[in-house]
This record gives sequence, structure tokens and C-alpha cells, in this order.
Amino acid sequence: MGHQLNYYQQLFNQRVTQLFKPVSNTVYQIEVSYYPLFDCYNIAFTTNNLKKPAISTIIVIQLQHARPKDFQKLLKMIQAEWHFQIKIMTPLPEYKKRVERNAN
Repeated sequence: MGHQLNYYQQLFNQRVTQLFKPVSNTVYQIEVSYYPLFDCYNIAFTTNNLKKPAISTIIVIQLQHARPKDFQKLLKMIQAEWHFQIKIMTPLPEYKKRVERNAN
């Protein structure tokens, strides 16, 4: 999936650019959810106007069967580009780093 990370980052950027209208007194964040039954990650873009509380959440992209390591990379790429707060809504699968095996 490594080569697809750039595709998903571009897709996210394109969609958020269409939705993102900087407004004062508004909090922007990215909400991340994982649904084990479907092995699916959702990345949503949320705005919350602090003066007139109106939360709007739009699911921007969904990734099915993504490796946890690849998904973490994608989140870091998105965070580096947008600098929005990332809120984890559900537990995410952990990835285990490879452990060197002892040759006995």
C-alpha cells in the first residue's frame, strides 16, 4: 500500500481544500475511527464554530484493509500538511515493529 499513501494524501488534500474555509473562532480537527468488523479506517474533517456551536463532520476518505503502519504514515503526512488537531475516536490497531530473531 506504500505507493498508495501519496494518492490518499492527495485525495484528502483535494477534499479538505474544497471544504476548508478559514473562519475566526472555529476549531478545525481531523477525526479518525477504525471499524474492525469492516477493517476500515475513516478520516473525517470536523469544524466547530465556538460562537454559534454548530459541529459539522464530513467523512473525507475511507481506507479498507490498510496496514496499521501505512495508516500511521498517512496520518503523519496529513498532520504535516494541515497542522490540524487529530482526534482518535476509536481504538486503532497497533503495529508491531519487526523483532530480530536469534539464530540458534
